Amino acid sequence: MESAQLFIGYDWTLFTGRVDAVDRHRNPAHSMVLGVDGPFVMAGQGSRLARSLWAFPGADIPALNYEGTRIGYLLLGPHHPVARHAWHLGEGPLLTDAFPSILAAELPDIMARAAVGDVVPERVLQRLDDHLPGPQAPPLDPRIRRAIQVLLEEPKPPLDQDRLARTVGLSPSRLGHLFRDEIGVSIGRYRLWTRIQRLAMAIGASGSITEAAQSAGFRDPGQLARDFRRLFGLKPSGVIRNAQPVAVHPLFDGVDA
Repeated sequence: MESAQLFIGYDWTLFTGRVDAVDRHRNPAHSMVLGVDGPFVMAGQGSRLARSLWAFPGADIPALNYEGTRIGYLLLGPHHPVARHAWHLGEGPLLTDAFPSILAAELPDIMARAAVGDVVPERVLQRLDDHLPGPQAPPLDPRIRRAIQVLLEEPKPPLDQDRLARTVGLSPSRLGHLFRDEIGVSIGRYRLWTRIQRLAMAIGASGSITEAAQSAGFRDPGQLARDFRRLFGLKPSGVIRNAQPVAVHPLFDGVDA
């Protein structure tokens, strides 16, 4: 059976493989979906075909029917340079077939090669960054970089915004405003990303959904299944079942402080 690939980086996750369909859901972070073998069906007011989709954090994504085709699904942390660069893609939270023509031509082949382990994910990210319109993202404010480091790497990150603000030397209100200005999302939505990333890392480390749920801070696998379905439109077991076997590649190297 064809193996799917799950690459897990510090501030991104890339899945390539076959999935049948996903329900309507709320997007957790900057995401790119690409039909590697061809277009997929987007439900809504009159179903339509799309080859690619870019969704901003919090976007409502309609039901998608991949019909078993291979897809590339790239999930970026809001602080990733490509995610910050992508703010210039347009005004809407959900963009379909909006990539420059050179990207539209290159990405299917790159993703197809990634699906069989021939391409490192950094090439996908580099091609996106090279050809996305608009200016490159400026460097992050060092206080926001420190806040991100705490949220991602501390074993017990601050439980509230007040404690996080004291850690980085800002008032809570100033931290909240600066975080949104620099990252484009609230601290609360960013915490959601960190939970998802911890979950991906835990799955990569243990291969067990139950152990991963506990490691990522979910109360139980049932809560994980509910939250996962709300964010991705399917159960985590559905991903594993439809994409078996999955080759997991944890590539997490830590924050560059």
